[in-house]
Amino acid sequence: MSAPLHRRLPSWILKWLAVPAVTAALYTMYIARRETLRRAKMITYASAFEKEYDYIVIGAGSAGCAVAARLSENPNVTVLLIESGPNSLSDIRVNIPALFPATQKSEVDWNYTTSKQPATRNRASYWPRGRLLGGSSSTNAMLWVRGSKDDFGVWETDYGCEGWNWDVLLPIFKRIENMQIPKSELDEEYHGFDGPVKVSRTTGNQPCVWNYLWVRSCEALGVGYGPRGEVDPSKGFTNGTGPGRDYNGASIYNAACMMSSVADGVRQHTGRAYVAPIIDPWQKSYRSNFTLLTDTTVAAIESILDPRSGLRRAVGVKCIPNDGKGKPTSGPKVIRARKEVILSGGAIGSPQILKLSGIGPRNELKSLGIEVVKDLPGVGENLQDHLFFSISNPDLAKQTYRTTRGAIIMGLFKYFTRRTGMLMTAGVEATAFMSTPSYLQSYRSKNNSATPPPNIQFFTLPIAIKGDQLEHIGASQIEITPLDQVSLDDLDLSKGFTPTKALSTDFDAASQAKLNANDPQQYIFTTLVTLVKPLSRGRVSLTSASPYDHPIIDPHYLEHPADVAYMVEGAEVARKIHANMSILAASNPIVKPFGPEVLNKSVIAELRRVAYIRFNKDFPDEVLASTRAYTEETVRRSAVTVYHPVGTCKMGPQSDEMSVVSHKDLKVYGFENLRVADASVMPEITAGNTNAPSIVIGERCADFIKSPWAMK
Repeated sequence: MSAPLHRRLPSWILKWLAVPAVTAALYTMYIARRETLRRAKMITYASAFEKEYDYIVIGAGSAGCAVAARLSENPNVTVLLIESGPNSLSDIRVNIPALFPATQKSEVDWNYTTSKQPATRNRASYWPRGRLLGGSSSTNAMLWVRGSKDDFGVWETDYGCEGWNWDVLLPIFKRIENMQIPKSELDEEYHGFDGPVKVSRTTGNQPCVWNYLWVRSCEALGVGYGPRGEVDPSKGFTNGTGPGRDYNGASIYNAACMMSSVADGVRQHTGRAYVAPIIDPWQKSYRSNFTLLTDTTVAAIESILDPRSGLRRAVGVKCIPNDGKGKPTSGPKVIRARKEVILSGGAIGSPQILKLSGIGPRNELKSLGIEVVKDLPGVGENLQDHLFFSISNPDLAKQTYRTTRGAIIMGLFKYFTRRTGMLMTAGVEATAFMSTPSYLQSYRSKNNSATPPPNIQFFTLPIAIKGDQLEHIGASQIEITPLDQVSLDDLDLSKGFTPTKALSTDFDAASQAKLNANDPQQYIFTTLVTLVKPLSRGRVSLTSASPYDHPIIDPHYLEHPADVAYMVEGAEVARKIHANMSILAASNPIVKPFGPEVLNKSVIAELRRVAYIRFNKDFPDEVLASTRAYTEETVRRSAVTVYHPVGTCKMGPQSDEMSVVSHKDLKVYGFENLRVADASVMPEITAGNTNAPSIVIGERCADFIKSPWAMK
């Protein structure tokens, strides 16, 4: 009798056959699991509209996932979480950090556009917002920033939001964190280590060397280390090592490599952190009292007047099933709520849904034929957002990340085989915070004793940029219109100027041309100068009574003159950081000093034209670029959103007519059981990325609701 086949074949053939066999087995398991989830989804669709739920949460974003998951911890209540977009748990664009730009302008993006902004030279900005499980926490750059403890003090002292100070919120921040960063790099007492959201370093295990030099440069210059967060070289130090100080710890005024909501190279959005463990029947943490309803558009919240209390009561949510791309597949149906409705649609979605439900400014609702249920003039007002623009220099050492096809293929190989490489990072790898002189002067006039939150945040972006993208980093997101006039009131060219240190004059045009010819994709190191305490305020308005029509988003960018001044002051510091990095590079065997700053050619051309008319003299680029007018005009032409809209359903005391929800329990004024829990309730934007504070708002809302349970 002959030997079995597996003994007759050479071992190398068996190994070769094992690969497709294992792959086929894994694929079969994947298909079976996907089919199980698909059928579960069909069952959910069929049954969800026939049931009543104790709590209905609208919007599965940063805050919505948190509040829904926490409410479902009580097995005696039923919770329904409604999301307009699809389930994102298996989406490779969501899971791999570096692929997050692929979600923009796709079926999982709301794809908003602002109205044209006069103060930014009539540009309209594209605003991506997540339309999928996890909301914008599934499409953002995953940067983990709590904000300044003084942000929350301002909420309490300046806006009357008692109970929202740092001492109250710090335990909640710690509750949600599962820190993967070594405790030796943290202010340990300020962090949590067993929460649902895993947090690690953005740089992963293959950081760009420039990030460390950037952090060292900030430390040496004393960026943010002054007593009120200003630049103070006397407080600087040069013996720093490692990734920098903990900006989420005792003080935000630190420079460090970024923390991010990523673990083992996988994005930790709130859908994964809060919802995934409780919807999968294969896991022990599965909760039968929790239902996730995706691909469902919310048209309105239905309410009735309670004659006993004189308040309105939310009784249900009018929903329309959609095809996964937002198009309706059937007519509207109402899902009933026995206890409460929690709205977590975000800074755009929440005011839109409230207004569609007849809750908002009377005149706006009546003009669109919407019945006024509750006149709340603050709905849609108080819109705030962060803006940034770039200061960039060529990286002659070629240490920054490339984005060519070959580099991406190699990155995918490294990611899937060793969890290393450029796909482990979203690209934004270090940060620092500071307060500018004019901001401090204004703040001191209001409160001489308090330490203000920072008004400028810096990010590093060590990514190679194509030559046609150098003039405007982010230009593909904006609409450029011609400029008619440049103000040169502060430009005295008759006295002459000398270039700033960041504008090197020893890197001639021939060297630059050679670099361009040999390398079509330039290596560029960028610092993004971000305004995190804007004074301009905008609004969100309806265009129609249809939930499918995008609202008018008017952020009023840079309309307050101080906003431009703050960003110009921040740019001056960013140039000093880059100049000091070149000095530090001289002693580093891996890197070389930077090339000259990448200039905005259209602004230079406009300045040259106006200056020649005024002074009958032609000036070189480096002289024009050394003026305040150049930086100010660059801000107006190229600053774009950081995707952090907040404030459109502001919380505050009822004595403030622009307050939409009570700071005591996040209930909408005039309602006994309708709450808003997301970034829209922030009375003032926090100094930093807004994902972490939004999750805290969701957690706090759940605490408000659950507190009566504890008393029973």
